[in-house]
Amino acid sequence: MLFRRKSFRSSRSRVSRGLNESDELVRIAAIEIIQEQKDLRQLTKIMELLKNDENELVRCFAGEAIGVLSENLIEFLEERIPFEVDSLALVGIYSSLYKLGRKEYLIPLLTLLKDDYHIMVIRTIIALKEILSLENQDLIFEAITRLKSQDLPVSINDALARCFPENHA
Repeated sequence: MLFRRKSFRSSRSRVSRGLNESDELVRIAAIEIIQEQKDLRQLTKIMELLKNDENELVRCFAGEAIGVLSENLIEFLEERIPFEVDSLALVGIYSSLYKLGRKEYLIPLLTLLKDDYHIMVIRTIIALKEILSLENQDLIFEAITRLKSQDLPVSINDALARCFPENHA
């Protein structure tokens, strides 16, 4: 049992260190692990990443994780919106706010599907799949149908086929 505890602590320490790595993919992986483990001890650091990380995808994942880790940070997430200069990071913020009950953020999230940046559109598609419900399916499917009517890159078509196979032509 002592070995397991030490191993568990050691892995948590490695994940925590991952938040400070220079490689954004390592920071994203660390955020995902912390979110999955619901490790609230790292919440402050993830909030700092949302505010200060130079990589918009890291900020996107940080925004999503904050919404999973705490229901008490709606105000913090809303305060970040006017300061966020990259739309990709807004995907994480809007989807978290929606999941936390702020339904008015669905429309801004749907608007992000119109972006020219394919990674942005793909992240938005993934976020929409995660929040899809009977309550919002009409709006989401309508936006997805409009998106599919365009000439899209293969990467976006692939994301649509994976996330919305029931709505894929």
